[in-house]
Amino acid sequence: IAASVARYDAGDPITVAGPQLKVMTAPDFAGYAWPARAMLLAPWLREGSLTMLHAPRGIGKSWRALTIAMAVSGGYDARAFGWSIEAPAESIYLDAEMAPDDMAFRLRALCDVNVMPDKLRILSAMAADGPLPSLAQPEGRLLVEDCIGPAKLIVLDNVSTLWTGLGDHNAAESWDVAQEWLLSLRRKGMAVLVVDHGGKS
Repeated sequence: IAASVARYDAGDPITVAGPQLKVMTAPDFAGYAWPARAMLLAPWLREGSLTMLHAPRGIGKSWRALTIAMAVSGGYDARAFGWSIEAPAESIYLDAEMAPDDMAFRLRALCDVNVMPDKLRILSAMAADGPLPSLAQPEGRLLVEDCIGPAKLIVLDNVSTLWTGLGDHNAAESWDVAQEWLLSLRRKGMAVLVVDHGGKS
């Protein structure tokens, strides 16, 4: 610390790049008129939500995630689950490993193709010329952001295949890059649902 301080003449300002920080008292914070986040899927999914769907392989995570995306976009009446929407919202489903015919079958099982909402868009690795870009790399995140468009819900299915090259997925420090990106999407008002496999070492 002393060596760092000694580099500056007395009175020279030390500037720190980044956002302006603001400390508020608890009563001021609680009483501030924060803008209410819209409910995408009542009672639990709001704009800007960061949610993880985590379970062992083969238990139906992708089915559930696709049902959520279809419900948010207005193509599935999810009242059987106790969910509801105020108005359909744009959703995008990034699928990194399912065969296209399986994805098409699931879409048709959830909603008749003649009334299927175009508010739900699919970005499929298997329907592309090559694999989806790794979200562990800045170039991959930028390419995906270009596809997101006006989406209010982004489903990322799944961690193991979308974040290739991230390192040990179970190590907290490996998630620094992923967390920073997910929080940047939240700041833009987007909800993100991340699908992850359980049962890893």
